Amino acid sequence: MIFNKRILITLVVLVCLLISLFEIRLSLGLFFQTKAEENNYIYEEKMATLAEEKKEMRAENTQIEFRGIDFYPSPYIYATLEAFNALEELLQLEGINYVQLRVFLYQDSLTSNQVVYDEKQDIVLESMITMIHQAGKKVSLLPDIIVKTGGYVADLAPKDIEQWFASYTDFLIRYAGLAQAYEVELFCIGNEFHSLWGSEQKWKQTIQKLRSQYQGLISVKLNCWWQEETFKRVLTFDWLKDLDLIAIAPYFDLTKKPNPTLEELEKAWFNSRHDNQNVVRQLETISDVFGKKILFSEIGYRSTEGASMEPWNNEFNVPRGLKGRAIYSDKEQALATQALFNVFEGQDWWDGVFWFYWPTAKPNEGDRSWAIWNKPVEKVIQNNFTK
Repeated sequence: MIFNKRILITLVVLVCLLISLFEIRLSLGLFFQTKAEENNYIYEEKMATLAEEKKEMRAENTQIEFRGIDFYPSPYIYATLEAFNALEELLQLEGINYVQLRVFLYQDSLTSNQVVYDEKQDIVLESMITMIHQAGKKVSLLPDIIVKTGGYVADLAPKDIEQWFASYTDFLIRYAGLAQAYEVELFCIGNEFHSLWGSEQKWKQTIQKLRSQYQGLISVKLNCWWQEETFKRVLTFDWLKDLDLIAIAPYFDLTKKPNPTLEELEKAWFNSRHDNQNVVRQLETISDVFGKKILFSEIGYRSTEGASMEPWNNEFNVPRGLKGRAIYSDKEQALATQALFNVFEGQDWWDGVFWFYWPTAKPNEGDRSWAIWNKPVEKVIQNNFTK
């Protein structure tokens, strides 16, 4: 009887233990389920927060890739204290991330077969590149041919094209080596050589040689145009596909009158004064055909009335044909600059701009050049670069 009673008690205890274990298991299951739901909620909430932060970052990061200034050696050459002081002022400009330096070479005439360069410029370039990098900015090197007898490099016509390319490629390889040694970020292989762009195989071979010397970005600066035929000719330059991006000096004639409004300047990019060309569409077509983004590696407007009619014009009269000296106007310079930003900032194929130019000395009051230092246009550029 006592034995049976003990068995009964043991069974009751076991049942109670089983019930307790079941309740504990159930409680633990509910706990972990709740915890998992909480963790999942926290995880989802965290991911949603991160996604929102990334979205905000993308929204805030609307700055264009190339926010550059062309540092041009005028009125003083690079190898002067004035030039280094001017560069120091430039590096304090808010928003810029690139400075463009010129590498100079010379040829006797437009028909010469030989280009020459002065190696003495190397030490100055090296010092300026180092100075720019120490300021946290990037560097673009742009070759600039000076024709001793005068003439525009777009009209180069060497008597022996093979000899000219051999000479010019030697120059490029030397400075591509310098660019690689000093970690220059962008290297331009040609500057407005309109008459030579059709030499397809020569440019392809040149680019291939440079790739073995230089690991940075390679570009070229094409000319602007005023005729549809010239734009169509650019579309035949298949060697442009071998570049990292296509640069251009977009000194397009825009308006038909001086002192235009901002709206008139913006519309002129879609309907220019020459044959009502849609320059924006043409540039986009070039980008689409070659699969490359477009960089404006040199553009600016003089501080004169009519600057947007002939942005390239460096003559006494602007535009050509007017009597008397060009009338000073920092307003049109500033408006034309803002119009360019307004038109191209929304184009996903547009990679940025180098503004021409920051001089090697502060301009005098009433200066009618393209210089941007100490003029209203300087603030316009800063405001757009710091968006």
